[in-house]
Amino acid sequence: MMFRPSGVEQQCNNFALKSIRAFFHDYMSSAIDGSLLSEMAVEMNVGLCRFSQYVNVLSDDTTCDPGSIIAMAGMLGFQACGVRLWELDQDVKPVTTIARGYTCAHNNNPKFINPATGQRFPQFDDIFVASNSTAMEEFWYLINGHNGMTFRPPDGEVEYSGEASGAAHVIGRVTCPITSKVDGVTVNVRTGFFHPNGANAVLKQPRGNAHEVMWNAEYFARDTQCQFNPKTNGWQVPPFKGLKNETYPKLGYSLNKKMTNFASEGGLCGMPTQFLHTVQLGGYHRIPRFMSILDNLGHNWPDSQGSPFTPAQCKIHTPMFIPWELLNLTSKPLPSSPALDRFVAIAWDGIGTVDSLWDGCSLECSNPIATNRLCSAQSASTIAPRLTKFNFYDTMDAPTPVPTVASSATPLTAPTAVPTPTSTTGSPSTTPTSSPSKPPTPSPTASTTVSPTVSRSSFRPSRKPTASSTVRPSTRPTSTPTFQPTIKTKKPSTKPTKEPNAKPTSKPTFKPSKK
Repeated sequence: MMFRPSGVEQQCNNFALKSIRAFFHDYMSSAIDGSLLSEMAVEMNVGLCRFSQYVNVLSDDTTCDPGSIIAMAGMLGFQACGVRLWELDQDVKPVTTIARGYTCAHNNNPKFINPATGQRFPQFDDIFVASNSTAMEEFWYLINGHNGMTFRPPDGEVEYSGEASGAAHVIGRVTCPITSKVDGVTVNVRTGFFHPNGANAVLKQPRGNAHEVMWNAEYFARDTQCQFNPKTNGWQVPPFKGLKNETYPKLGYSLNKKMTNFASEGGLCGMPTQFLHTVQLGGYHRIPRFMSILDNLGHNWPDSQGSPFTPAQCKIHTPMFIPWELLNLTSKPLPSSPALDRFVAIAWDGIGTVDSLWDGCSLECSNPIATNRLCSAQSASTIAPRLTKFNFYDTMDAPTPVPTVASSATPLTAPTAVPTPTSTTGSPSTTPTSSPSKPPTPSPTASTTVSPTVSRSSFRPSRKPTASSTVRPSTRPTSTPTFQPTIKTKKPSTKPTKEPNAKPTSKPTFKPSKK
């Protein structure tokens, strides 16, 4: 789905970008527990419908819970797009936990998602968070502490979170135009990639150690992250209203027509209480540490003993080191069904675009979650897969107009010192904005259908295949995947030690601005 066969040039496809975005978004609601599949009505999740349908079908076929699938896919998505997750830190090699349990329902944090509206509280609007340093630190204080963890001010693990989010945005994109208001000023975010080289920004770099590659790929995001503050003689304030400038004459940069103007990491500049105050992108050891934090400390998974499918599938949470598993992957049979084969057929659709079959701007998402055999009252091992004939094309034949609904959210626990934006018209997420999914029309067989609640441009031309395109490729790889990790015999530690020097070991090919 995201790795080219050996001998074929690797590309960062839209499925990999979706995987990264889903990883962050499932975590933001409460934990990476698969509840994202039931949270498609939340506007920050716009564009994840097709991915959530795929995860639901794969989960039904394999009896692997959706949370485990999303956790694994997020890590592999980074790897597929050139962010060599297991090479960026010598002390921390992320491990993912499988058999997480699954409740087949949403699991929204009531301090983040307003129970009355089903949407984020206004102070967590993406554009507002990107333009306001107080809002940014309060966002991460809440998200990283919402399970009773100790990630509180003035730390909050903001430096790890911001770095990982920044890495996701270097290869990510905005797929729906956004209009919002910050301090009474209308802000328009256009679609496009964050980096001049698009999703392959990291893969296009010359081979080198993982730090050098990231340093050279992230120059644009790093040098345009903060604005100059004359009071401190430093680049320590967020860009104006969360937008990048169109040109940077002193740096020699300019945005091209395929780039978004959204300054997603701007709020990390000049934070008032976080101990670093400004988290400048470039500490790449923080990326695997954030992934490890989420797996080891940031979980609030359903008790596997109480999940609907416990009798045969899920007794204890099981840690798994993905690079070791990949060494023998080609010897394992891959799941296949008519439903899964349809997703495999579009895995590489629309690379380098913002309107592939994985994309769209509607909040309607027909996804038969209750049909998944993990959600059956019976033990999943005693019944056959029930989604083998699911056809996502049936959910997207006709574009569905999306009505405008004004947000009237009143924060239950508003962060201190954070002004409320005047409007919260939909925005891309501060976490991977790899994109919004096709506007589906509800399937008559779907058991879970959510309704749109925010204004979005919903039209996407139908791309349903004709009779000439019905041949489905095999899901079994014909050769060894391109990602072949080198594994040392010493078992990696998941416990972070002191912060290593974030600078690359050798001089990068790109010389960043000293300002």
